[in-house]
Amino acid sequence: MVCLYCTPQQVICLFDYRTEGGLRLKYGAILRACRDRIGMSQEQLAERLHRSRSAISKLENDQQELDVRTLTQWAEITGAREVVVAFICGIDGLSILQSLIPMIGG
Repeated sequence: MVCLYCTPQQVICLFDYRTEGGLRLKYGAILRACRDRIGMSQEQLAERLHRSRSAISKLENDQQELDVRTLTQWAEITGAREVVVAFICGIDGLSILQSLIPMIGG
């Protein structure tokens, strides 16, 4: 299920989508790759997002739900709008990470 009408306070419904196998879609690794790509620390990103470093860590480890406002700000700060759009449109995370790894030197 994709929710196109989420407000900034709501969780993007796509991220609550469960695959046929019952696995939850993971977004944390993609968020981290976007941050790593520009060489930004969790502390630096936390300051820009007005969040704690712990909150950034929880998002990157899929331990906290991601809201629309945070996702939008994350994409703007990291310059990764295209990655976020691709993820929302259903391109799998592995493909996105494989595209990012050469950019971050991995």
